[in-house]
Amino acid sequence: KFCNGLFDETITTVRIPASVAKGGNRNPTNPEVVEAICYTRTAERWMVEKYNKDKELWKSLGTASPHMYFGSYTGVFRIFPARSSRTCGEYDPRTRPWYKASVPSTISNSVKPRNIVILMDTSRSMNTTMNAKTKETRLMKMKKAVASTV
Repeated sequence: KFCNGLFDETITTVRIPASVAKGGNRNPTNPEVVEAICYTRTAERWMVEKYNKDKELWKSLGTASPHMYFGSYTGVFRIFPARSSRTCGEYDPRTRPWYKASVPSTISNSVKPRNIVILMDTSRSMNTTMNAKTKETRLMKMKKAVASTV
């Protein structure tokens, strides 16, 4: 059973690994870690609102709302709903499979195949010429844009 005494559905919790908790009271001293904590604070409001908005949907499906996580390359881990931890500094999101799967292969130096489905509008309007000089159509431009992001 879901016990609200253990979870706070109004805020998130931030955890950092011991390797970055070098300051007083185990606070981070690395400016990138501090910045990651600050910029992910904006995600907190979204997480709370999304959780509350979807609560009835999950209840109708017979399950509790899923918890949400954010892991940064700096080791910052933000979790919702907030909860306490028995130990400090032992969790590092960068070592978790879900984080490793999200890291581009150029960073991890390993090939990670991705299944991607791309739907493109090929209607007559997409064949309109965008640039008379190059004769580039909307479809051609879209294909280039998609190819450069994959």
